[in-house]
Amino acid sequence: MLSTNLLPQSEKEQLWYEDVRHTVKFLTTGIVVVFLVGSTLLLPSYLPLYLQKKALQNRFALEEGASKKLKTEEILSQVRLAKTKISTLSTFISNSSRASLLLDQMLSELPPGVSVDQLSITGSGFTIRGQALTRDNLLQFERNLRESDRFQDISFPFSDIIRQSDINFAVQGKLKAPYSL
Repeated sequence: MLSTNLLPQSEKEQLWYEDVRHTVKFLTTGIVVVFLVGSTLLLPSYLPLYLQKKALQNRFALEEGASKKLKTEEILSQVRLAKTKISTLSTFISNSSRASLLLDQMLSELPPGVSVDQLSITGSGFTIRGQALTRDNLLQFERNLRESDRFQDISFPFSDIIRQSDINFAVQGKLKAPYSL
């Protein structure tokens, strides 16, 4: 079927403008409705998030102020320094000292009746000052030191050996290479 439009050109244009106006009005109304529905649906979830963000920003500003007021960074740097020192000390403490091992070995050589008052070690040399109840105790201590594989060049002053009892002695010697400090 064939249809012919017999309207004049001005009315055709007016109808076309009317159609465009209705289309624009329909699209504008649709966009506004979609925006309003979307806003209505999104606003309940957006508003609490917005309020939380503001609260967090305020809390962050307060904490920064408190941090500056309490000098937190300075205290943290002091804590880090202390932690470094403690780890250094714990490493040092966990490794037993060779001097304490040497001291244990020297004191294990003491026979009954001999006491040590002073022990000084410098490099590979050592000096032991002490007391012996009898000459036999002192001579036994000398034998123990000489028979030990840790010491060499041991010298007892002759004046210490000639006394019979209550002897204050001073022994000097050297540590053998694997035992020197």
